Amino acid sequence: MGAAMMIAKGILGGIGGGLQGAGKGSRTVDINDMDTNHAEEFSDLAYQVGNQGMDKMKEKMNAKMSSVMGQQAAKAGGENAGADSSAGDAASSGADAAQASEAADAAASVSDVLLKTVYGDSLDDKIIDNFAKISAISFEYNDEAKSKYGEEKAVDDNQHIGVIAQELEANPITEGAVKTNENGDLEVDTRHLTFADTAAIGELSRRVLALEEAVKELQQK
Repeated sequence: MGAAMMIAKGILGGIGGGLQGAGKGSRTVDINDMDTNHAEEFSDLAYQVGNQGMDKMKEKMNAKMSSVMGQQAAKAGGENAGADSSAGDAASSGADAAQASEAADAAASVSDVLLKTVYGDSLDDKIIDNFAKISAISFEYNDEAKSKYGEEKAVDDNQHIGVIAQELEANPITEGAVKTNENGDLEVDTRHLTFADTAAIGELSRRVLALEEAVKELQQK
């Protein structure tokens, strides 16, 4: 009954304080001033009041706990959703990176001299002459191209600077870059053409250097 006695003392203290505040007495009520019977009766009453108060307190605590748990669950759900979204974005980025890497690998060609059989003499003297035969044109894809390929095969509505596959096919330097696709149309393998372009640029560079040396010699005379 010790807890009830403490509650009773607290209640009586509050009553005494209230009486003082109302001007109805100056003496603080103290359970120690009561006789044993009255003290026990008031202690039992306080115990019951205390239990009722505890029940209400438990209800409030349970309600508050449910609210807090609900908020935490919602927050955790949001964080998990964010984590899932981040994981999804990371997975998507990883997939994009993997596709880009595969595309880069597909675009690469082996060029090690140890893996090549070189035929005949150097083409340095011929490559520039043959490249000079290739026309540079400005063009747009026509309706037939758009109907056949849509946005595939680099077909679009823009104006381009390029070449004609038939000319490349007829040229001994670039003929290997041309192939016929499933629709019977000519396509250009730009990887093959890039090698030929690089070789031509190398020969042009050598010729430019040679001309510069010749000009210097003429200026010194």
